[in-house]
Amino acid sequence: DADFIFNSGQMLTYYYVNAAPQWQKFNAGNWISVENAVRRLSAQVDDKLDVYTGTYGVLKLKNNKGQERMIYLEPTKKLVPVPEVFWKLVRHEGSSSCTVVVGYNNVFLTKPPSTLCSPADPSGWPKLTDLRKGYIYYCDYRTFSKTVTYVPQVECDGLLEFPS
Repeated sequence: DADFIFNSGQMLTYYYVNAAPQWQKFNAGNWISVENAVRRLSAQVDDKLDVYTGTYGVLKLKNNKGQERMIYLEPTKKLVPVPEVFWKLVRHEGSSSCTVVVGYNNVFLTKPPSTLCSPADPSGWPKLTDLRKGYIYYCDYRTFSKTVTYVPQVECDGLLEFPS
């Protein structure tokens, strides 16, 4: 809710229609670092950033028999799926440059998972490698949009990087 100026916008983040379950270690770990980086970038470029956030997939974890199961908050009726991935598309309006941040909502990973898109290394973005806080990597918009086809269609010319 820290990204909204008015109380009405802040309150929207607490309603189910605009919420997706996250592990607390992910939310308070690497994902908050991403959100803080976006705020820092906005201040440094001193210009408008468009930020789109979404989810992809349903988290799968192994049960006590070693079988992978999709995770739902209400498992018997398969209601409220827990997302496997949270993503942010961050676009600088002035330059049309974009960076996609991909975060795995799985604090039980022991190695990095397969990537959804071609990993990128945009300058200035934090390196968040602690798997216990959620695996984070960066992508270019073009390869990400081939996998996550419902990402907003925007013009992206190169990676959005922090000013030097």
